[in-house]
Amino acid sequence: MTEIFTTSFGRDIVLKREFEALFSENDRRGDTTAPSGAEMMSFSGFCKDVFEHGMMLDFLASLGAPTRWGAALDIGGAEGAMARLLKAEARAERSDVVEAVDFSRNLSSQHFSELLGNFTREVDEGRGGELLGSRWGYDTQGYFGYYVSEGGHFWDVRQRGDCDVDTYLVRSVYDIDGSYDFITAHLALDYFDVDRLYSKVSSLLVKGGVFYVLIPYWWWIVNTVVMVRDIPLGRMPFACQRLTREDLRRFLETHHPDSAARVMERYDYFHRGTGHPVVDDYVEKARKAGLAVLGTRRLLNGHFNTTLTPRKLDQVDPTLFEDVLADIHQFRPDVHSLDLQTTFVMAAFIKEA
Repeated sequence: MTEIFTTSFGRDIVLKREFEALFSENDRRGDTTAPSGAEMMSFSGFCKDVFEHGMMLDFLASLGAPTRWGAALDIGGAEGAMARLLKAEARAERSDVVEAVDFSRNLSSQHFSELLGNFTREVDEGRGGELLGSRWGYDTQGYFGYYVSEGGHFWDVRQRGDCDVDTYLVRSVYDIDGSYDFITAHLALDYFDVDRLYSKVSSLLVKGGVFYVLIPYWWWIVNTVVMVRDIPLGRMPFACQRLTREDLRRFLETHHPDSAARVMERYDYFHRGTGHPVVDDYVEKARKAGLAVLGTRRLLNGHFNTTLTPRKLDQVDPTLFEDVLADIHQFRPDVHSLDLQTTFVMAAFIKEA
């Protein structure tokens, strides 16, 4: 029997078990439970952070932005790997971390130096390609939709100075003071009200200071709401994106009552329930906070939580993306097909006067 969900706009969406099977076959979602204080950073996790670090520096250099700073701050810096990389490469004279939970014990200066030394040795001995994930059975470049060039910074990461985090702040970013030339938020912006965070970042940056973000994008099929295994939205791809909040709640209570509360909790965590921006929204919100855009870059069709691609979805239903956009346009006419293919966004802003 065909199951149909009717939206509040009167649009009928057919629930297809073929999609459910496709989600399962392409699943590489993990548990989002935060690591315990006893878990030391692994070499594979470290290599992923080096990849993100190199991706950031390549992007900033392409914009003509500075890649060396006086004081730097990493928001949501977890173990502190990104802050340590800035210090170790002598790119920041001071490097701080602010994090809601203390993960600092997971990465000591000694352990960091050992990991970076191993990384450098592997690259120098011609095995750097394996560190992009193949050694551990995955493809970091494919996950992010970003491919490192021969001249990419990933290949040239070296320890050129001390790797100590100067200050590891376990508190809300809104409760800190200071003055920084460079602020980063790697895969952390989704936990914040964007307007409020931009305003805080602007207050912490010196004139001419740079803010870099790597943003998990809402409009990709497996966004951060559906990144855990107990989110059963396979039969309706883009359920979180194509339905209003009320329609999503009604769909879940009808078809997945046991998971409804869990999904809605995840739904409301994103940007603290304040909205689902597109790229232009992130830029405009920054402008209002006194942060001028230096550049943005979409990363397309790759994600570390799924091997799903638009082509695979088209093989099940060639009209899927057209239908999804039609549903979304009932309440968000500013969303386009490119948004549905964007997994992450890199953006850099500069503090104006």
